[in-house]
Amino acid sequence: MRKPMMLVLVTSISLAPGAHTLAAQARLRAAAPQAPIVRDRREDIRDRREDIRDRRENVRDRRENTRDRREDIRDARVDGGPADKREDVADRREDAADRRENLRDRREDFRDRLEDRIDKNPRFAERLRALLPPDTTLRDCAAGFKNQGQFIAALHVSKNLNIPFDQLKTRLTGDNSVSLGEAIRELRPELNEQAANAEAARAEKQAAETEQTS
Repeated sequence: MRKPMMLVLVTSISLAPGAHTLAAQARLRAAAPQAPIVRDRREDIRDRREDIRDRRENVRDRRENTRDRREDIRDARVDGGPADKREDVADRREDAADRRENLRDRREDFRDRLEDRIDKNPRFAERLRALLPPDTTLRDCAAGFKNQGQFIAALHVSKNLNIPFDQLKTRLTGDNSVSLGEAIRELRPELNEQAANAEAARAEKQAAETEQTS
């Protein structure tokens, strides 16, 4: 009877380290998916940048077509008849649409570069996220701004003067956008022009310091 019991005891002891090894491997497998998530985000950014480059090439092609049509119009024009004028109007509208598309592409490219930098620079990401309004995402907040400096300066103004960020963003982006100083004056009418411009300059300096975070 003693020999079988000893055999069971030895077998249990020899299997114990294997259980610990399996547990450790399970923990490693649970932690592993984090790296592919970052790679997937970077691949998404690269794909969006390729889409932007493709759209810009399409814009350039359309502009070349527009220039060709205008040259054809000038060559064929005799007395500037109604058909020629309609062509000119259509060309100007197409140029305006191309400029708007270029602006959208540049803004989207800026957001992609900003996300890429956040992935690579944890200290910069920490400083930037501390400035974001509650329950918002970086990409949503940055949408519509011309560049990184303007966006970060707006975040600092919102913090410095306790101005709702969405109200500030509305005045700084879009077709009827105003300067940072003018936006401050509209939202804080108790400040005169000199004080508002000083606050804008302070926020721009803070933005430059935030951008230099390494």
